[in-house]
Amino acid sequence: MSIHLVKTRNHNHTLRAVLQKSLCLKQSSRGFTIVELVIAVAVVAIIAAMAVGQYSDYAKRTKLTEVNAQLGTIALKLEQYYLESHSYAQSDGSCGVPMPTAEQVDYFLFSCEITDNGTTYTLTASNLASAGLGKPNDYQYGFDSNGRKYTSRFAAVAVDKNCWLKSEQNCF
Repeated sequence: MSIHLVKTRNHNHTLRAVLQKSLCLKQSSRGFTIVELVIAVAVVAIIAAMAVGQYSDYAKRTKLTEVNAQLGTIALKLEQYYLESHSYAQSDGSCGVPMPTAEQVDYFLFSCEITDNGTTYTLTASNLASAGLGKPNDYQYGFDSNGRKYTSRFAAVAVDKNCWLKSEQNCF
């Protein structure tokens, strides 16, 4: 860029005035074009879609981790009950420890089945409709008195896995 001093009408323009004038000429193009705005919105939408997908997967894994922890806690309480009473069942044949009620849990409903005259049990957990995991019973986990962990339904598909699934292929 070359800068020349301009002389008009017997006035000498200084270098500063020339620079200001040349910079002012380019001020007519202000703002964003519609294409630039569309591209910016598209980039934000793509980033938001990725973030929502990651968050929903994270939320699902959190809920599944919580149910497995609750099953383990209930099993521990049943074992403690068995040590004290030599049976997993109460005198009426029901489970030796109370199951959490729907008001006490957020995502899963628990049940307990006592068999063999109180010497074995099977705990099951099935997702609630309000859990954000699909329809009721789309996820079903279990634990028995032999220490066997299993998944009988995962994402509305019947499965037979001897572990607690956290995804279609991976166990906790």
